[in-house]
Amino acid sequence: FSASLAAGQPVAVPIRPTLADGLAVGRVGDVSFLIAARVVDRVATVGEEALALAVVRLLELEKLVVEGAAASSLAAVLGEGGAEFAGRTKLSVSCESAGPTLARTARRTPLQADTLLLAIELVGHHLPTTTGAALDSAAGKIRAARGGAPALAGSDLLLPADAILRDVNRAIVERRLLAIQYWTEGTDRMTDRLVEPYLLVHSRGEWYYVCWCRTAGGTRVFRVATTKSAELLDETFEPREVVELDLYRREGIPASGAYAPQAATVWYSPVVARWIAERQPVELLPDGSCLASQPYVDVRWLAAHLLRFADQARPIEPTEAVDGVRDVVRRLREAYA
Repeated sequence: FSASLAAGQPVAVPIRPTLADGLAVGRVGDVSFLIAARVVDRVATVGEEALALAVVRLLELEKLVVEGAAASSLAAVLGEGGAEFAGRTKLSVSCESAGPTLARTARRTPLQADTLLLAIELVGHHLPTTTGAALDSAAGKIRAARGGAPALAGSDLLLPADAILRDVNRAIVERRLLAIQYWTEGTDRMTDRLVEPYLLVHSRGEWYYVCWCRTAGGTRVFRVATTKSAELLDETFEPREVVELDLYRREGIPASGAYAPQAATVWYSPVVARWIAERQPVELLPDGSCLASQPYVDVRWLAAHLLRFADQARPIEPTEAVDGVRDVVRRLREAYA
């Protein structure tokens, strides 16, 4: 857009790799240019380092995961050209591109309203976010506008540990300590822990939270399902640099036989065997393939996990796992044939 504004008309520019790929267009649209040229006072160009820094700052300080294009406004403030903003504490971003269209009251069918309420009830408070109060307020307004009894209800589907999830969520957002009672699988005993929660992860069909455990003196991962109680304390904590979260964000919770009631023996082809061997113990076979034990909670999760490898992985035993994965594949073939 900068080149087009300087030329007074839309011009083509080369497209280069960038974190802000949502802004990387070869030529600004004619209509977009005509509209923007009348109202834009100034255009700021930001570099890749400023974009990366803005993405990280939004994640660290606001717990927001955004793409580079969405972080470009903050990048303009953090970059070299941001000196003029020194001392200012507020940044207002206006996105009223739809104008009067957004001023009209949204119209929802009863079923759409019920679906929104169900989504808020089931997952609205399970993610680290500062918008819990806003979600509650929105749900109240939807219920008031909806009137009558909802056709969909999530109360019977909520996990018994829903209150624990909410406390863990608040502890992560507010950087507060948690005092938990935790059932240690494999030892069949209850322990009291004082933890600093950092991250909620949904993996293998269950919720986990990654913490620095003050009791054990190291990073630990706890299952919500085996947390008997969680007390949110007033004491806060400063994040520790030694707590590595990237692995959990990227790959979920590492496999461990301690948490799962069963395990399947899985064959992996030579194409993926080396990748699997880097992540867990395997039995290498002469042809370059391997066998590995994969803990799982239910067959549906196991099927979804193995289908990521297409024809490069298949369960060998137990029969329940083999039949379960085969049934999922059959239903997929029927649906997409």
